[in-house]
Amino acid sequence: DDLAAVRVDLKGTFLGQLQDKPVDGILGMNALKGTQFVMDLERKELRWWQGLEGHSLPLGYNPSGCPTFDITLSNTTVPCMVDTGATGGFQVPGEAGGSPDPEQTFYYASMAGSILEGRTFRVPRIPAGDRAWSDVDLDVVKPGEGTPQVGLTVLAAAPVAYDFLHNRITFTARSDGSLPYRKEPRRISLAWGSRTGERFLTIQPLRPASAYFKAGLRTGDHVLKVGPFEGETLSIKAVRDYLDKGEPHTWSVRRGAERVEVSVPAIR
Repeated sequence: DDLAAVRVDLKGTFLGQLQDKPVDGILGMNALKGTQFVMDLERKELRWWQGLEGHSLPLGYNPSGCPTFDITLSNTTVPCMVDTGATGGFQVPGEAGGSPDPEQTFYYASMAGSILEGRTFRVPRIPAGDRAWSDVDLDVVKPGEGTPQVGLTVLAAAPVAYDFLHNRITFTARSDGSLPYRKEPRRISLAWGSRTGERFLTIQPLRPASAYFKAGLRTGDHVLKVGPFEGETLSIKAVRDYLDKGEPHTWSVRRGAERVEVSVPAIR
């Protein structure tokens, strides 16, 4: 009761372009403060007023009022924002250092919606309290282009309990005591575009070292067909699920006025 709401056209934002059926609303901290729940994405459930056993960490809040918990990087304590809207895992702003490596390049959207480039590093261990995530990716973005945050690669790997009454977050620990992390195969990034009432899938920036780029796909191609999917069966989810099989397949794309057929080999 008695909450302020902000009206925003979410479907017209970059967030909406990344979803087959854009969400109509977001539950923010003004609504979630004072609640307890378990987020279990495997079962597609929010279980209100429940908790779970596991590795519990205290929650703090950043100046914007978003919940954070501490991780340790290079013996430095880093408060990371809990971001259930971020598809990645651990992200921190800073100088990546080292020489450019196209295999470790990723792309992300700035607050203004423009596409920027970051670097990914494989980290053997990221501690939080007396437990740690092992052998995980750390995304490093440009300073000023984001805050330290933890996304769904971590938060969706197993059920997580959020307690905004006592300011705790609890992760499900694995049998070896480590914390869960959902590694996903590197796959192509797609987004919905529209023009004169037509909605179409476009390929987002590709790493030059990726198998898709080497096969002949290019950033900005309009996707017409991927494997058996075209027309109304073509969607971001359908393509992702299909590509996760890693099997050889073909793409049909529109590049300017030309239709291009591209064969992609098996990707494991």
